[in-house]
Amino acid sequence: EDIEKSVDTVRSKWGRLDVLVNNAGALLKPKDDSLSGLRDVYNDLCNLHITSCALVTHAFTPLLHKSSNPKVINITSGLGSIQNTLTKKLGRYPPYGASKIGMNGASMHQQIIEVDCVKAEAEQRVKGNALIKFYIVTPGVLKTTFTGFTVGEDPKEGAECAVRLMLDREDRYAYTTNWEFEQGEMRVVPWEGIGKRGQMEAGSWCG
Repeated sequence: EDIEKSVDTVRSKWGRLDVLVNNAGALLKPKDDSLSGLRDVYNDLCNLHITSCALVTHAFTPLLHKSSNPKVINITSGLGSIQNTLTKKLGRYPPYGASKIGMNGASMHQQIIEVDCVKAEAEQRVKGNALIKFYIVTPGVLKTTFTGFTVGEDPKEGAECAVRLMLDREDRYAYTTNWEFEQGEMRVVPWEGIGKRGQMEAGSWCG
């Protein structure tokens, strides 16, 4: 219901949506040591990071298609990269990491469907919609409520990547790509597995 109200508000005020940023996120812990408590955390995080993100995108798709250069920017995490998880010293929390990996995967499946639809319209010589381009952004650890404002970079640093993707009208940055802004430049975040156990780095278990 809240999603539908948001769509109605944007439709009535602006008639279209140029960029959708899905930035909702949470780090939830089990209420106890029971299996049901752990199941609830997995379900809640997957519902937030995968299902809700996908539903919001689906709901706004008609308004995005009214834009000449529509974009969806999904905010992920370093833990959403399988390669980084295997090779870097990151925090370890499977429920959160798995939900972000799932969000990344859902984003790519939505992109493929979008590409197929636009291609089909072109083959039928139908005046179709502009292609919605999906991007994924890894903002890094930031001083926000998520970290209790105690560790991380200035939130402006984390927002820089998303802002550059929003303002890019020359396709400088490839879509279907995980981006980050580090040391003053845009960088691609690797996210596939490396398949070499010997290169795995130890990290810290936080749950």
